[in-house]
Amino acid sequence: MFDRLFRRPGRRARTRLHVELLEDRCVPAVITVTGLGDGVTTDDDQLTLREAILAANTDMPVGDAPAGDAGLDTIQFQPGLSGVITLDPEEGAFTITEDLHILGPGANVIIIDAGHHSRLFNVDDGTAAAISVQISGLSLTEGDSGTDVGGAIRNTENLTLTGDQIINSSSNYNLDFPNPIGGGGGIWNDGTLALSNCSMSSNRATGGGRGGSAAASSATPAPR
Repeated sequence: MFDRLFRRPGRRARTRLHVELLEDRCVPAVITVTGLGDGVTTDDDQLTLREAILAANTDMPVGDAPAGDAGLDTIQFQPGLSGVITLDPEEGAFTITEDLHILGPGANVIIIDAGHHSRLFNVDDGTAAAISVQISGLSLTEGDSGTDVGGAIRNTENLTLTGDQIINSSSNYNLDFPNPIGGGGGIWNDGTLALSNCSMSSNRATGGGRGGSAAASSATPAPR
């Protein structure tokens, strides 16, 4: 009995701690537009679409927008926000250079108006590799690319448009072919373009006189 009471307790097995490296994972950023202005201003309580796109492009905070993340980011609009975003003529078109989804609340809810000062979107990362971009639920109007292509949108990437309206935009570009074509008053596509439930109206291509709604970089029609 005394042996039991006074016996030295046995040693417990040691627990070895291991440090395990986890794979690096990036969670896509979701950036919410809260105002209808255009431009970049810090601490004005208005997160603009331009700030959101620049933050997604650079993966850094811009104005009131938090940093985007490497890879696909999403831009959405604050519930209840509606009206017209008028592009600042000095800022010009929105340029998209990274994978991005812009999810508008509806083409009759948010309208982006370039006032015939510039096109609205330039989708081009400047490299041979293609990025994937989706723009949905917006109205794009009054774009004008001057003597360049793509009155409303110029695309060299993988672009999907869903539920958008492209209205009253123009291009005065002329390709110097024996049978010249216009430069896409609505859209100029030099990448991959998919459209779903979109409408285009009152877009114009002068110069070559063709491609009022959309045009492609090749003068050869696709086989049917």
